[in-house]
Amino acid sequence: MPKNEEKFSGLNKKLVLLGIMSYVPGLLKVLRKGKGALGTGGTNDSRYCYTVWLRHLTNLYNCGMHNHPETVVEIGPGDSLGVGLCALLTGAKKFYAFDIIEHSNLKKNLAVFDDLIKLVKNQNDIPDQAEFPAVSPTLDNYSFPQFLKGLTISDEKIDNIRNAITKGVSGDIEIKYVLPGRDSYDLFIDSVDLIYSQAVFEHIEDLESIYKNTYSSLKHGGYSSHSIDFSAHNIHKIWNGHWYISEKLWKIIMHGASYSINRKPFSYHLDLIQKNNFNLLFTNSRKREGFDSKDDLNPSVKRLIKPEIDFDVTDTFVVLKK
Repeated sequence: MPKNEEKFSGLNKKLVLLGIMSYVPGLLKVLRKGKGALGTGGTNDSRYCYTVWLRHLTNLYNCGMHNHPETVVEIGPGDSLGVGLCALLTGAKKFYAFDIIEHSNLKKNLAVFDDLIKLVKNQNDIPDQAEFPAVSPTLDNYSFPQFLKGLTISDEKIDNIRNAITKGVSGDIEIKYVLPGRDSYDLFIDSVDLIYSQAVFEHIEDLESIYKNTYSSLKHGGYSSHSIDFSAHNIHKIWNGHWYISEKLWKIIMHGASYSINRKPFSYHLDLIQKNNFNLLFTNSRKREGFDSKDDLNPSVKRLIKPEIDFDVTDTFVVLKK
């Protein structure tokens, strides 16, 4: 068990300093100059996209989704649309990327797509924990899924996906970014077969709206799968050390961060899943020893924590059904 004094000593002081400096007008931009546009993870890596999609798809199949989803939504796709492109290669026809801004670019998407074609056509094994140790969910078997063994991809479909990356629509393939303020989520009510996300929900403040909109967008019998990381994201050396940071210091750290972290624990998500009438079909949680004292938690976190559920769950993967 981590020692109590580590609640302070384990704090990443560089991120605190970065947060302080971010209040100086223009300084944060200068410090990040030369690093390129802010990225969102590994989604410009084709093998990462391949493993994320096939891990989700394998678990969904095991939970009863035996018809390949035709209309697929990803919440927060990141640096490229690679995971969604993999979904299209394995049978989907429409892919919608829900995000606050368009992170991806045409050149990157086309490069990832070319790599994904080879991986899917060759039916390569799913990259495992040795290659991607931090990726959730884990699998018992990383062989190419047996239920996809008969998959064939026509040249016409490949051409349609490639053209849709550029034009948005080609043949029966559609690819579109959906942005708040520009697009209405009401257009998707009862129309989506699958909604998924990968390490995104921990960055969303308004989770109540996300779960509500996810449920309303799914068709009756539609599925939803989400990998959620509850850890400190390098802010603290102990996985749940960020729960003990004061509100004032947390505000400083978040001001200098590329992306916010909501500090919502596993039980908070379980409550929203139940509140929105989802059927919880499967959970795959990874556990690690962390701080387990409720007394000195940040007050805003303390009111959410259920010790018997939250103190050892560092991340989880859930499969839901409407």
